[in-house]
Amino acid sequence: MTRQLLDAGHRIDTLTEGRDPVERAEGYRFLTRVMSAMTAFQVEQTADWPSFTQVMSPTRKFYVDNPDTLYHRTSLNHRLRYRVHGRRGDELYLAFCVYGANRILANLYDEQMVFDADGRFELILSAERPADAANWLPLGIGARTLVTRQYFTRFDRLPATLEIELLDEHAPPPALAESAIAARLFGLGESVVRMLMATEKASTAWLEKPNEISIDSTTDDL
Repeated sequence: MTRQLLDAGHRIDTLTEGRDPVERAEGYRFLTRVMSAMTAFQVEQTADWPSFTQVMSPTRKFYVDNPDTLYHRTSLNHRLRYRVHGRRGDELYLAFCVYGANRILANLYDEQMVFDADGRFELILSAERPADAANWLPLGIGARTLVTRQYFTRFDRLPATLEIELLDEHAPPPALAESAIAARLFGLGESVVRMLMATEKASTAWLEKPNEISIDSTTDDL
């Protein structure tokens, strides 16, 4: 991981060579923000014991996130089954998106979903659709991440409550071995490098077409 982070820092130096020092400072801050998010995702989360973690915040901004959107993320395993349940708040839009490596595999948003009179809902994620599932998202081969999005018009609006649980029986997690932590730390370093590369690529494309709005599928796999 140390080598990966050093390489990322050197890349920031290269990209900001001869530019305003503020840009280099922002580059380093970008790395710390990504590390903060990826520590939660790559080190603390597992697909066997999922939980929703807020991706961006007022002090953790990257990927040109929408300031009017609340993002949450959890890890998935396409071989397992999950149940997401909760209750709508004051959000204008609520969506659930399954990601694989660098691509969107499935998406479900509020107008496609069934809610009860109080805004409560249940969403099943699995390879095959259960017969009694009112709301369902397929977990295709390679599914690894679930991202939720809530859109708002005001910051004082109440967000939806979201919980996720594993439907399959699973043994309690074993005590972490040194090799397991090493693998997670390597994944942390890989995520930082991958997100830096994706951001550099996207920024280059945006600079070639300033002041234009396009509809693109995101390539990140948060």
